[in-house]
Amino acid sequence: LRPLVGNWIYGCDICQQVCPWNKFDWYDDALKEKESGEGDGGPSRAKGRRHASTSPLWGAVPEEASFPVLEDLLRMDEAGFQRRFADTAVKRIGLERLLRNVAVALGNLGDPRAADVLRECLESDQRSDLVKEHAAWALEQITQR
Repeated sequence: LRPLVGNWIYGCDICQQVCPWNKFDWYDDALKEKESGEGDGGPSRAKGRRHASTSPLWGAVPEEASFPVLEDLLRMDEAGFQRRFADTAVKRIGLERLLRNVAVALGNLGDPRAADVLRECLESDQRSDLVKEHAAWALEQITQR
């Protein structure tokens, strides 16, 4: 199932279908260069169909909210998680499940630049067996490409 998750780190099918945010096609042609992988060589972000940075309902949407740096999330501790997601629906799934999802997304993206943070995760005393299992899978996906 992991490959089917793609680069999603949060959100279920029904949420995506009923969310008013998704009623609009906010595709931003200016993001095509980043999306194609020809870019600045920056950090891994959830790639794929990318939306413009302005919502017709809520105004400007920070890129970090829509396309977080996955390596930064994988390094996050509980206090950082609580600060960052205090008033969001993401808090409901908790840090462990978010990190599991981040590891899967990194494996599916296959960016070799993520290998170091995945190794850090595997060596950490602060990560659960669940997160480590998914980090190991992600690292395997990256090294097999």
